[in-house]
Amino acid sequence: MSSKLDFIISAINKVSKTNRIEGLVRNKTVTIRGTKKGFIKNEEIKILIEISKNAPNINAFIIADINGNRQSADISKEKLFDILRRTEMLDTKLDSKLNVIFDSDSSGVKNISSNLFHSKLKSKNHNLNETINQMAVAPLMGYRMHLVQSWPSIKNEIEIGFIRGTNCSQICFSHSLGWENEDFLSFFHNGVKLPKAIENCKKYGITKFIIYCNNEIMELKVSEL
Repeated sequence: MSSKLDFIISAINKVSKTNRIEGLVRNKTVTIRGTKKGFIKNEEIKILIEISKNAPNINAFIIADINGNRQSADISKEKLFDILRRTEMLDTKLDSKLNVIFDSDSSGVKNISSNLFHSKLKSKNHNLNETINQMAVAPLMGYRMHLVQSWPSIKNEIEIGFIRGTNCSQICFSHSLGWENEDFLSFFHNGVKLPKAIENCKKYGITKFIIYCNNEIMELKVSEL
């Protein structure tokens, strides 16, 4: 197992230094491909990431291929994400693709209701079989990742999710920290309202932010931020 893991980590390190191409196949497999140029011979690197069949709630199944030399192994999701962060590969696009496969059940049908949608708030027109706007997932997961990485002290105090019935056009940030809480205000002004983040929201169809605190609601139009 150690040699397999070393090979997989080496392949991920190598592909991270290429102009890689990422894909999502049938909502079941994330693919990462890249070419590392060599003095004599190039290295064609391919990484496939799927749900483990042995421990789907804990592990990912990774296949690493370098010029046809292939190794595969189960790796804990926690370790996988740690490797992807350390190699600076885990951006919002890759994170959203991984979110799709890890939130699928064994039949391949996405179990998204408990993960992407807010648990409390929903539109009057909500539909349990609502179609997900996959492009809108990127800014949502970006906010979640930024919260965890930059405001760890309140990461468990804030729920971030789409409002059901809005076609993934509204994101709710709910908490009970209070409207004047300095940590939340810091997250909102320095994380949520970052110009690049707002640009992505507009690009991917996010039109409104809902702030829900202690049974009070504030609505903000993205176009006005």
